[in-house]
Amino acid sequence: MGALMEGNKGPKVKALQETLNKAGGRLKIQKPAVFDADTKAFVTKLQKQWGQPAVGIATDHFQMALDIAVNNKAKMKSNAPDYKQALSHAFKLQGSTNKQLTGFRTQWPKDYEACLKKFRMALSAKVHPLTEAVDSVRNTRKTVEDSFEKMAREIIKMQGAHQSLKDPLLKANLATEIDAQHKKCDVLRRAMMDTDDALSKAIRDTEAKLKTIFAAAVK
Repeated sequence: MGALMEGNKGPKVKALQETLNKAGGRLKIQKPAVFDADTKAFVTKLQKQWGQPAVGIATDHFQMALDIAVNNKAKMKSNAPDYKQALSHAFKLQGSTNKQLTGFRTQWPKDYEACLKKFRMALSAKVHPLTEAVDSVRNTRKTVEDSFEKMAREIIKMQGAHQSLKDPLLKANLATEIDAQHKKCDVLRRAMMDTDDALSKAIRDTEAKLKTIFAAAVK
């Protein structure tokens, strides 16, 4: 499958959006399809509902759960080998054996949900620290951005006051202060660029680690 996130484009995104719409989404599919803010918001909403880490990234595990949710009724009418496989994964994660799958064919909807809940909890314990790291960088970026915007507003006020001053000395002093504020803004602007880079790296690293965790979980 391959994880998909905001900014991704192409046929895989289109297929994801079509499936999300079957799950209750009302996403507009562009040409080419783009994983936009609305798509991320709906993915996050479903992740919260399903007890997955609400990161807005359509991981392989999320896409598997989405496929199960959309095709649930059709799969319940068959032997659903992929369901049995999912149950097997859940039991293995809890240290149980495949023998516990015996008899699930007639009663597995209830048992499947119980196993899936255990599966989510076990994965969440590993995933949560990763998403916290991304949130930490994102919060730092927001703090720097807020400081930059606050300082920019102050500069605008100071420039307005500078234009209304008539005393040459006061005007010169205020001009010096404005220049100093501009330099501070430049520092904050560079800090925002640095945190943007750090956030992109954190998301890439987290995505790679998530793939490793989910791949190990479903072996």
